[in-house]
Amino acid sequence: MIASVKCWGRGSSLNTQKVLWALAELDMDCELVLASNLLGPDSPFETDPNKYGVVDTPEYLARAPTGLIPSVEIGLSSGEQLVLFESNTIVRYLALKSAESAAVLHDGTDEGFARASVWMDVALASGAGERLLKPVGYPLHSNTLRLPPAERDETIAMEARDAFVTEALTLLEPLLGRSDYLAGGAFSMGDIPIACVVNRFFFCLSAASSYGWDFREAEVRTKLPNIIAWYTRLTQRPAFLVGCVEPEAEHFGIDMTTVIEHWTGAAPRQSAHTPKL
Repeated sequence: MIASVKCWGRGSSLNTQKVLWALAELDMDCELVLASNLLGPDSPFETDPNKYGVVDTPEYLARAPTGLIPSVEIGLSSGEQLVLFESNTIVRYLALKSAESAAVLHDGTDEGFARASVWMDVALASGAGERLLKPVGYPLHSNTLRLPPAERDETIAMEARDAFVTEALTLLEPLLGRSDYLAGGAFSMGDIPIACVVNRFFFCLSAASSYGWDFREAEVRTKLPNIIAWYTRLTQRPAFLVGCVEPEAEHFGIDMTTVIEHWTGAAPRQSAHTPKL
């Protein structure tokens, strides 16, 4: 049994969001230790010299030799402390830990675990996944938030937006027209990595709109209705809000409910009880 979880990362990191979301799905509290060599407490700008740090210390590198976030220390009821890094591995471990967690993060079968795991790997390593995630991960995100306003380039951001829509039309839109979720008819851990990126895409477009940039939102709605329907279903999961959407809203300085209602037409489903992250 898991007795405690301590996570090093930051809520604005897509990889950290995966772990926070999975923990929230399992109603597990988590102590979050802010750590990053990219961002810090003073602003969302990657050019800000004041970083959270931690990740370049000997203590952290002993825990996570890559120097990346997130990493976790999981206290087990046996007294053992399990240290893990790499977000997808952490999520998979949580999914395997008990029958109860398996039922939440996949369908509880080896086959269901494999089907969900495929989509985690698509997001992580495949050419199609890279073409989907890379435009949002840097050029779109940086030019709608992480760069100071004077350094943002609308043209580069628009090109990244177009690249994402093109790949999403090929990879995700047809699949989500056939099934409600990426690995089948029910939510699974396979939805988590790509949904974090899709959520960021919608926040980037909302930020661009606030700058007066025309990112052709009507075209996105016309071309990606199945993705928007999937996103709408996910916003009815309180754990998605707690682990992914709320940290992203804080990162962008945009109201979460406003963004969700703008893209889905529905209010997010928040829970009266949420785990402490």
